[in-house]
Amino acid sequence: MSKFTEGTESSYAELPIPVNYLFWKRGNGQMKHLKDTDPGAYFGGWSAMVDGEEDKLPSLPIPIVTRESDDGKASYQRYASNVINFLPIASRMRYEKREKVFDNKKQRESEKVVAVSKEYVSGVHSGYQPMKQVFGLLYSDDGKTNFPAVLKLNKWSSFLSFSKAANKWKSVKISDVQVLIRRYGTVGVIEKGTTFPNFETFNDGKSTPIEAIGISTPMIIPVTPELDKLWEDAQAWAKCEKWNAQDSVIVEHVNQLPVMPEQSDEFPFGDPSQE
Repeated sequence: MSKFTEGTESSYAELPIPVNYLFWKRGNGQMKHLKDTDPGAYFGGWSAMVDGEEDKLPSLPIPIVTRESDDGKASYQRYASNVINFLPIASRMRYEKREKVFDNKKQRESEKVVAVSKEYVSGVHSGYQPMKQVFGLLYSDDGKTNFPAVLKLNKWSSFLSFSKAANKWKSVKISDVQVLIRRYGTVGVIEKGTTFPNFETFNDGKSTPIEAIGISTPMIIPVTPELDKLWEDAQAWAKCEKWNAQDSVIVEHVNQLPVMPEQSDEFPFGDPSQE
């Protein structure tokens, strides 16, 4: 980029292509009636918004489902699946201190990031939450199509379980000219012949862990010039100095909750014990 500019560029490095963002949501045993039509609502899984505030968001190769708010007064659409096929390309990580605020103009709650740290020190960074963002390609089940996406892991339980699942995928051996498409999600647990959502205790609450699915039958594809170029173009985003700034205050960086009222554990930022 030329140094001779009008100063109108974004203060944050952007990804080279438009993306949609996926968040992890715990399972809900009360949604058994949706087990076949919306397995992500029952088992837990990934979800992303279909429509943004101003326009439609980039498409994803997973089903679109219609869900209802807790009070039953509104419905909304989400991309949702209990398992995704994901090829990671670039990532970035920090810890954030967040404060809840209420947007009077938009009449909804949001969370504002007020400080960030590249390291987490127990006792020093009390109240900080992880924010791991993984940019990559979301593949269809047949591996023939892919769409850009970012996984946002912003709660301790999903962040830790994703890290464990990622380490399991490292056991799959591939050559230097191959790349591995990972399957991340949950398929529940079987008890007495019936499949239920998988829960584990976290911070005196329940969470559904992200697991490595199908390690014995991995999807492996060749590295292409297009993938190499995408990796190169994403490095500015991954290494963005402002996003990665140590112990900085970024009060202008506000993360909005979804427009439609939803269960609190699907909000981008919620109580970790309720994930």
